[in-house]
Order: sequence, then structure tokens, then C-alpha cells
Amino acid sequence: MMPANSEFEPQRNLMRHSFGLDGGGSVAADRAGNVYVAWHGIGKSDASGSGKEGEARRQVWITKSEDAGRSFSTEDKAWSQSTGACGCCGMKIFADRRGNVSALYRSATEGVIGILCSHLNDHARSFRGSLLHKWNVNACPMSSLDFAENGTIVVGAWETGGQVYWARLSDGGHTSEPVSAPGEGRAASIHA
Repeated sequence: MMPANSEFEPQRNLMRHSFGLDGGGSVAADRAGNVYVAWHGIGKSDASGSGKEGEARRQVWITKSEDAGRSFSTEDKAWSQSTGACGCCGMKIFADRRGNVSALYRSATEGVIGILCSHLNDHARSFRGSLLHKWNVNACPMSSLDFAENGTIVVGAWETGGQVYWARLSDGGHTSEPVSAPGEGRAASIHA
């Protein structure tokens, strides 16, 4: 939205070094005027000759604005570890009240689909991550993830095998063990 709130500015492509945005794209803003945009895609330099195929080629990318979205840095890989990303599954980036930034996404390597939580360090210059939940399935569950905040508590939620789970997240990168929601979940339809 333009400063006068009268119209939207023209669209901008933030994907300069990546392509293939599918289910994963998310925006978060903090109280200091920083705006974070994250997605999973394929690096243009990794598109051929990487030896990886399918979802294993995908990775999480991030760009940041320090001026409330007027300009953005060139996107960069969120972290160097090769985790893949489930193309149809969503991802979520979240800035809490204290300015900590976290991301949840579904990794995809060798038939194992996992939920990864990453925490931004050094004002979005690097990620520190941890595997929250593992699911051995060689298919795309097309699921989503989300965050909730209450005071100083931030939780992340996701679905694995037809059951909803959540875990407390901390700004130090440590998390609680996943807790399943009450009741028995139904198996989700999976797209192979």
C-alpha cells in the first residue's frame, strides 16, 4: 500500500536467484519496521547439475526489508544445510513481539518428510534450525503450518499423519517435545 493509503504500489519480484515458488511463501513484520519474506524454491544456479531431483532440490529462501517494505535485500538461502522442502506444503515465517523471527516448513529428503523449525539469528543473516517431527512418507501431504503467540510463549502447529501437533518454541532455538492435539486424527489424503 502506498504511503497515502490510496493505492497499491506495482508488484515486485523478490525471486532473483530462485524460482519455482509453489505452496510455500510467507510474510512477517516486526514492530521495528522489518519485513521478512520467505519461500521455498529452487536456486537458479542449482537448477541443473546439482545431482538432486524433485523436492530435495528445494530450499528455503529469505529476503528482508529494513524500511517497512519499501526496499528488499537480494534473497539468500536461509541456511546452508540441504534439507529439501515439500513443494506443495505451505511454510510460515513469524516475528514475535520481542523481534525474534522463526520459520516452520516441511523438509523433504529421501522419502522422509519432516517439520523443521528455524530461528533467525543476527537480524536475519543466518538460521539455526531443528527437526521437530519426522514422518516417513514418500508423498506430498499438502499440509500447512502456523504460529500462535501469548505473552512470551510462541507455539508452532502442524499436521503429521492425520494428527495435529504443536510445540513451544523459544528464541534460543530450543523447543518442547511435540504434543498431539486431543482426540484421534483422521488420515489425511496424500498426493503422490
